[in-house]
Amino acid sequence: MKVSSTTIKIALVDDHPVVRHGLRALIEQEEDLNVVVEVDGVDAALQAFATEDLDLAIVDISLADGSGIDLIRRMQLKQSEILILVASMYDEQSYAERVIRLGARGYVCKRDAGDTIVLAIRRVLDGNIYVSEGAGQTILGRLARDGRAQEYITDIDRLTTRELEVFQFIADGVALRDIAQQLHLSPKTVESYRERIKLKLNIDKAAQLARFAHDWARSQGA
Repeated sequence: MKVSSTTIKIALVDDHPVVRHGLRALIEQEEDLNVVVEVDGVDAALQAFATEDLDLAIVDISLADGSGIDLIRRMQLKQSEILILVASMYDEQSYAERVIRLGARGYVCKRDAGDTIVLAIRRVLDGNIYVSEGAGQTILGRLARDGRAQEYITDIDRLTTRELEVFQFIADGVALRDIAQQLHLSPKTVESYRERIKLKLNIDKAAQLARFAHDWARSQGA
């Protein structure tokens, strides 16, 4: 979908007020781009999306009351016409293809947002998909199923999107019962996901997984 409105209405969905302020400042340097909504979580975002006439939502992966991945999934179920651009500190190689498959139109690493956020917005509004050149090559390699694709597969890449969501919450130190509540799953289901994650990452104990997840998150700058 290509947006042709003279004034583009944008929502920022991020749980860090300082980040939202910085993104707003960058975006509103453009005369036709206007940030009309700022929220920090999934529920507030869904409420705003239902009541505001928006063209684009810029969504973080980690939110105050849940996951940006879950927000994207729920927006697609509602058949929302709002374009989604993900902006996050998490590794683009691990997340970009996943969120695009779910319905997002692009992925921007926050570390590079100062140089790329407006370009990414323009690309998405024109009906295209935006990822960095490196991530684009990775995605094309995987889609081509050639020998080079195997070079990019890491242990984290072996996790399903739902497993990665649970792993992210574990990295943030969220208890299993709270993960279940935020993802609208039963605690038993979340525990099953945790066991699958341990198996795929070759980790025996929950405490080891928590340390590994925490170290991984720190390596992302999150």
